[in-house]
Amino acid sequence: MIAVRNVTIDQALGLPMPELLDAVGAEFTTVDIDDPAFHGSAIHTQSGRLIIVVPSSMAADTADRMVRFLVTQVCGIEVASSPVGLDVEFTYLDGGGNILSHTLAPAGGDR
Repeated sequence: MIAVRNVTIDQALGLPMPELLDAVGAEFTTVDIDDPAFHGSAIHTQSGRLIIVVPSSMAADTADRMVRFLVTQVCGIEVASSPVGLDVEFTYLDGGGNILSHTLAPAGGDR
């Protein structure tokens, strides 16, 4: 079972980023991916770590919104909508029904 420390919607949207990442026990990094369909991902590793990644080319304010949205998804927080034009794709890799990846992708798009 994947353990994630939960936060409230107010914390997910209002805490300074370092405090938010610490509150959910996540690490943040950027990756050099030039795929225009990649907007970010939250990855649960087999060792129990939670890593949130966004493209290194993403503007800081957009990256902030994507990370906060991914945190809401990881924590199971209901939000009114996803970032404009994006859906969350859930990937199950462990055979036990645990969500191991939340990836932001174009709505209705092919990935």
